[in-house]
Amino acid sequence: AIRELSRTGVPSRVLAVTSFDDEHTAADVLNNGGAGYVIKALGPRLPAYIRAAYQGGIVVPENVARTLGAALLSSRSRLDERERQVLDRIGTGLGDRAIADDLFVSRGTVRNIVATLKRKLNVASRAQLVVIAERYHAE
Repeated sequence: AIRELSRTGVPSRVLAVTSFDDEHTAADVLNNGGAGYVIKALGPRLPAYIRAAYQGGIVVPENVARTLGAALLSSRSRLDERERQVLDRIGTGLGDRAIADDLFVSRGTVRNIVATLKRKLNVASRAQLVVIAERYHAE
C-alpha cells in the first residue's frame, strides 16, 4: 500500500504502527518509502513517534536500526569524500537544495550523488539513507 501511495505523487508520510516486531517487515516499509515502523506496545511514546514521522523524521525500533546500520556500516569506506559529505547532510535532515547551497554545487549534482549513494549502499529510499547516516555518525 505504501508503494502504491507513493506512486500517486501525493505528498504523504506513512508510519506503520503494528503489534509485531519484525525486522524484515520494517525494512520493507522503509524500502517502499515509509517514514517508519513502530510497535503499538510502546504506549506513551507512540504520540512522540507519530509527531517525529509527521515532521519528517524516520522512526524505527532500535533493533531494526542496528540491523540496517550494521549491515551497511562497512559500505562507508566505499564512498568518496563528496558522497560522505552529502550523506552526512542527509542525516541532519537537509534537503537537496540546502545540501547544494552548503556544498556550493548544483541541485542536479546533489541528486546524482544521492542516486549513487542509494546504489552503493543498496537502499531504495532517502529514509534508509537517513538511518545509515545516523548510524555512521554514532560510530
